Amino acid sequence: MSKGTRRVGWKMTVVIVCTVVLAAAASVLGLAGAADDESALTPADLAKIGELVREWDESRFTPWPTDSYDRTTYTEAEATAVRQGYLNVVKRVGTEEFQKHPMVDFPVVSFLEGYRQSDTVLLKYECKLLGTEFVRFDRGDAIVHVQVWVGEVVGELDGRSAEVVGTTRYDRTPVWEARMRDTEEGWKIVGLRTRWDSEDLDPECYGPDTAHSMQYVPVEWSGEP
Repeated sequence: MSKGTRRVGWKMTVVIVCTVVLAAAASVLGLAGAADDESALTPADLAKIGELVREWDESRFTPWPTDSYDRTTYTEAEATAVRQGYLNVVKRVGTEEFQKHPMVDFPVVSFLEGYRQSDTVLLKYECKLLGTEFVRFDRGDAIVHVQVWVGEVVGELDGRSAEVVGTTRYDRTPVWEARMRDTEEGWKIVGLRTRWDSEDLDPECYGPDTAHSMQYVPVEWSGEP
């Protein structure tokens, strides 16, 4: 990693490390044991839930405007658009409780400006759904594990010309534990926490089918969903 390069994904101390190849992603999702068939959600329910979580994750980070690499901050209009775009997704995919959830209260504007102020810019951020697993019902809500692949491309800028002189790619495969509620408008996210997170084992390889090291995240670190 070149000096000054930052990552969107946060890195944590490894508590339990289990090296996996993501072709076996289903084994990672089997964290809580299989639920009774009578209580499990339908494949259509799980697909919808997975897409809601994926959409929220992808909405958190917006690439820096390509015509503004010479600036280290957003204009007022750009900052408003970035923040409002994120909040619009939060409102669309989540309940009122989710809109007030600690996981949602993310300073996306200042975070991305921090990238630029270290002579790097986020060029691309993408998120793909890898799998979902129903865990249980809790107080009327469904608890579901959702695994996604997150890929980001970070550009290193020349400090004088503000031109991109190099790029670095990162990817992760976190497993979210989502509290979901079936409302009149369909499934909505009530809360989220990270169940497992990962680090890329080979920076030269990029994609959902490359090897990652999975790390269990205790509930006291990320809260209840």
